[in-house]
Amino acid sequence: MLGRLFGGRVHVGQLMHINRMVTAVVRIRYYYLVKIRKRLRVLDSAKASENAVSHNLRNLLLGPAGLRSLKLIRPVSVIEGLGPIESQKLLSIGPRSEAEIFRLWAHGYQLSNIRGLDLISYSPWIDLGDMHAMPYADSSFDVVLCGWVLAYSEKKKDAIQEIIRVLRSGGVAAIGVEYNRKSDQELIKEDGYLAGSRQRLTSTQTILDLFDSHVDHVYVDHGIVPGVNDERGNLVVVLSIKK
Repeated sequence: MLGRLFGGRVHVGQLMHINRMVTAVVRIRYYYLVKIRKRLRVLDSAKASENAVSHNLRNLLLGPAGLRSLKLIRPVSVIEGLGPIESQKLLSIGPRSEAEIFRLWAHGYQLSNIRGLDLISYSPWIDLGDMHAMPYADSSFDVVLCGWVLAYSEKKKDAIQEIIRVLRSGGVAAIGVEYNRKSDQELIKEDGYLAGSRQRLTSTQTILDLFDSHVDHVYVDHGIVPGVNDERGNLVVVLSIKK
């Protein structure tokens, strides 16, 4: 029944393009898996910022529709040369809730080919693990999404080396980072703590530099635009890697 919309045959995953649908499903599954099944687990990482886990636990269902993830998913989903999207193997690092998983499903990725990895997990689709030492074999994935999580790393180079390791040569890495012109002291005064690392990424070039000679082709380089997002915004880089 759900497969038929407006007189045509539509994949059930396409319902996850609807923001209210994603929000509802994420909240229902969270209630069932966390409140009833008690599946919430956390993992400490010596290479993550001090408040990474506590901050993200506090905001686990903030923006449950997963809209920010679309800044990475949309460009990655149209890249040619990776094979049919339904056969691509994709790793989502730091998805927090399941919203990003559902957004990927909506764009054509198969749930059986998507793995999440996070220091916080309650979902059967998200492995509990550390991006600085991932539990996957070399060259396991065609695509790695690392959305708004690299800022929590105190050892960003180590995290990027792991992304390179688990990607196949020619595979695509999509990195999203939020930046804020306010000082650490200003942020601590506002929130009471500093959520991310003091070692901030301040431009797309600082992200690309972490990949060194492994940068193959840069598909997206969205940085700071004066007068538009120069005080606070997002840095987005999508690139293929070579080994």
